[in-house]
Parts: sequence; structure tokens; C-alpha cells
Amino acid sequence: MSVIPLSMSGLQSGNSVEKNSETLTFREYRKTDRDRCVEITAQAWPELKEGGLDAATIDWYGRPATWKDIACVSDVPVGMLFAKIHRGNTIIRTKIRTKIIHATVYTKMLFGIYGKTPHRLSSIRGSMAGERDIDRNAPDVDGEISYLVIDSAYRGKGIGRGLMKRFVEHAREEGVHRISVYTTTPGSDWQFYGSQGFKLFSEFKDGFMSIIRHEDIKAMYYVLEIEGKKI
Repeated sequence: MSVIPLSMSGLQSGNSVEKNSETLTFREYRKTDRDRCVEITAQAWPELKEGGLDAATIDWYGRPATWKDIACVSDVPVGMLFAKIHRGNTIIRTKIRTKIIHATVYTKMLFGIYGKTPHRLSSIRGSMAGERDIDRNAPDVDGEISYLVIDSAYRGKGIGRGLMKRFVEHAREEGVHRISVYTTTPGSDWQFYGSQGFKLFSEFKDGFMSIIRHEDIKAMYYVLEIEGKKI
């Protein structure tokens, strides 16, 4: 676990800081964090609360991740970054594991295990179609940020940048040269990725969120070349 300064103006250098008697730390995700992470997800995307899609989202992105980093205040999660590294022989194993987990999430959605909603079938169809679109539009990378979200009460304080920096440094140590991130508009702060050095790679329609929000949602892939760079 590491301790990082938190201030009203953002992330700064140093070893520790307290703000209103609260200390910001980063640590690995624990199973006991799940409910709080679901809560943060529902806060960011209220439409996902129907039918328990907020919980499904955490399983969808969290369970296949090889990197699960949590930002905490007084050990209570206020942000998360889930990611995967695709290296050598692990690529096929990671892809197979991801497909199995996604199939499990679909099954739970279909049978209402996450919660009952009249749009289960259309949501599943939209998500499956979205997976195909994602595969068609995805860049060739060896690192992938799957999920990044911050509690609204703690946005604008550098926490997202701190989570991003920690993963990029880890990826660099693992020999990763190219990282992608999938985001949407509206619904996500896609400009943040541009501010961190990511470049737009592709744009297309997000089938799942378009069904959930009853409007066309644009999906985007951004890519960061990290060889020899620091953020």
C-alpha cells in the first residue's frame, strides 16, 4: 500500500498528507471492496442501478483484470482502476478467461441474479454486439485499462491521475509499450485521457450503453505510447 498527497489543487509530491483528518492511500482491490465499488459505479452511471447492472459492471471489468488498484480515504474506496497486461503466453489465457467471465455475467443477467429488469434480453444482445464492435475497433496493444472511475466527491483532486500513473509505471516495468483505454461520450470524462497523453485511435457506437440510455452513445479507443515516457 502507498500513501499519496491529496490536496484541493490535485496530486503533489511527498509521502503523506491529511485533509480534514483523511489520508489518501492506494492499495490492491479486496473482495470486501465490491459493494463500495458497485456504489461508486451506480453514482457515476445511475442508469446501471436498474436490474443490478452496476454490480454486473464490476464483475465484467473487475474479475478478468490482472491489475486492480483502489484509491482509498481512511481505507474506504473512493476510486478504482482495473486493467490487463497482455504479455507472451498469457494473452490467450487472459482472453479465454475473459470470455468465460463475460459468459457467466450474461447468464446471471439473463436469470435475474443481479436483479430483475424488463430489458435483460435487449441489454445482453446490445452488450454482445458491443463486444464485436469493440473487437473490430480495438488497437493492437500489450496493455489495457478496462475501468477507471472516481467517487464524485473526490474528483478533480488528482486521484485519477494517481491511479493512472501507478498503472503506467507498473506496465512499463513489465515491458509494456502501448496501452489502450475504452471510453464513451456522454458518460465518461474522455478529455482526461487526452490530458494524460493518450491519442484518439477509433470512434464507433457503444451498443450496450445506447440501449441502456435510449440514445446513441459514441465509443472511443485512446492509446498511450509509454516507451521512454513518464506521466
